[in-house]
Amino acid sequence: MKNNPKKHPPSAAQLALKLQKSLTQTEGLLEKFAALLTQHTLNAGWPSFENTPLWAPLVQKTLHAWLASEEAIAALERWVENLFNRWNADGRRVEEALSENAKQALLSLSMRPFSPSPALLKSLLDSPPIRELMRKALSRALSDFARRATASVAPAPVAQVAQGVGQWAKMAARSALSKAGALGDMVGAVSSEMERQAEKRAAEFVDAALEKTMEDLAQALSCPNPNPQGQPLRRSLLETALRWRLPQLARELANADVPGMAQSLQNTLAEWVDSEAFADYLNNAAGLVRNEASSWKEMLEKYGLLEAWLKAAQHQTLLHLQNLAHTPAFATWLRLWVEVALED
Repeated sequence: MKNNPKKHPPSAAQLALKLQKSLTQTEGLLEKFAALLTQHTLNAGWPSFENTPLWAPLVQKTLHAWLASEEAIAALERWVENLFNRWNADGRRVEEALSENAKQALLSLSMRPFSPSPALLKSLLDSPPIRELMRKALSRALSDFARRATASVAPAPVAQVAQGVGQWAKMAARSALSKAGALGDMVGAVSSEMERQAEKRAAEFVDAALEKTMEDLAQALSCPNPNPQGQPLRRSLLETALRWRLPQLARELANADVPGMAQSLQNTLAEWVDSEAFADYLNNAAGLVRNEASSWKEMLEKYGLLEAWLKAAQHQTLLHLQNLAHTPAFATWLRLWVEVALED
C-alpha cells in the first residue's frame, strides 16, 4: 500500500498571490471596498472646516517653500512654453477650440443685462496714460487735416499768373516775377501762422472732445435701458476674440517677457503668502465656508450634491485601487501581511 505524499501548506508568497488574484478578478470585490473607503472618509468628517487653525499654517508654509524654490520659476516657464506649443500647433480659431455649449454660453452671457457704474467705467477709461495716448492721436490727426486744409486755400504764387501773360505784357510780367520772392515769403509766413493757430485750436478741441467722448463711452457701456448699447458692443468684442486663431495668441505669448513676468509673479506671490494678510485671508475664507457648513458632508447635503459626489468619488477611488492592486509594490506588501498573519 502506497503512502499518499503529505501535502504542504501553501507558502506566504503563494497565499499572497492567490489573494491578489482574488482581489483583481472577483467581480464587485474592489467596488465594495472603494465604496467602503469613500463612505468611511465622508463619515469621519474629513475634511473638517472646524480645523482651520491646523491646516491654514500648513497651506501657507507649503506655498512659501515652493515659491522660494528655483523649481517655481522653472515650472511657470514650463507651463507657458507648453501652452505656446499647443496653441502654435493648433491652427483652429478660438471658437473652434471651444465646445458649442461653451461658445453659446459665452455669447449668452455677453448679452445679459449688465449696467456697471458710469463713474467707475469713466475712472477706468479716463486714466492719465489712456487720455494722453488718445490726445496725441487725435491732435496729430487734426493737425494733419489743418495743414492740408491750409495748403488748399493758400494764394497761388504770382509766378504762376505771370506765365499766362501774352507777348505784349512781357515787361509787366518780368516786374511781377521780380516781386514774387517777397510775396512768397509773405504767403509762407501767413501759412505758418495759420498752421500754428490751427494746432493750438486743435489741442483745445481735443481736450474738450476727450472729456465728452469718455463720458459718452462710459454712459453707453453702462446704459440700463431695455436695449442698451453695451450688449451689442460686448457681443461684438467677444465674437471678434472668438475669431482669433490660436497661433496668433501663441505669437503674442512668445513676444511676452515670460522669464521676467515669472520672476515678478514669484516675488509678488512669495511676499503675499509670507505676510499676515495671507493668513488672515485663509482664515476669513474658511470662516465663510464654516458659515455654510461644519463639514464637507454637510456642505454636500445642503446643496443636494451628496449622491452625485459619492458616485464620482467611489468611481475615482475604484480606479486607484484597481491600479494599485496590479503593482509589484502591492504584491510585496500583501506577502508581508500574509507572513505576519501565518506567524501568529
